[in-house]
Amino acid sequence: MYFQLTPPPISKIRAKFIIEKLSNFPQNISSINIFATGRTHSGKTTLGNRLLGIDYFLSTGRQDCTKEINLIEFPVGLKYFDLPGVCSDDRLENYNRIALDISQVEEFPYVDEVTLARYKENQSPSEHNLSISHYASLNFKPDLVYYLIAPDKQFARGDRKYLRDLLKRHQNIIYVFNMFVNKQTGIS
Repeated sequence: MYFQLTPPPISKIRAKFIIEKLSNFPQNISSINIFATGRTHSGKTTLGNRLLGIDYFLSTGRQDCTKEINLIEFPVGLKYFDLPGVCSDDRLENYNRIALDISQVEEFPYVDEVTLARYKENQSPSEHNLSISHYASLNFKPDLVYYLIAPDKQFARGDRKYLRDLLKRHQNIIYVFNMFVNKQTGIS
């Protein structure tokens, strides 16, 4: 009798390693808020999926998929915020700006409420529609902002304006270059 073993993908191995490292942190650390932002299709949702170790957030990478603020709450106090992308859908960019306490672009459709989707270990996901003032009262301030950049995308005028506004409001920004690999060919 033969068994065919399928090795786990590298992304699942990396995610398991990250989660194991997080579980070794002291349980009493104060909350750390990480916000993932950047252009649509830069890999914000994929990074969230890798941190979870599963493809929990649906993303095909072919359309604006993130239409809410996704919040992953890890037991050690880490909170990961997966935000809608910028520079493709004007309304979703304003959504992103609300999450990061950046002024909305007046020429874009005005957003007066947001949906916050919360994910916690051993709990069913929950979604809450919140007014801007209610969201602001939750006091989710980023300790770190991951600005994801996909090298295959041009850095256009809209990107520069958004990044300028982001830098005026937040200083703890880490630029993350996301390298994509074609699953069929293995070419990055």
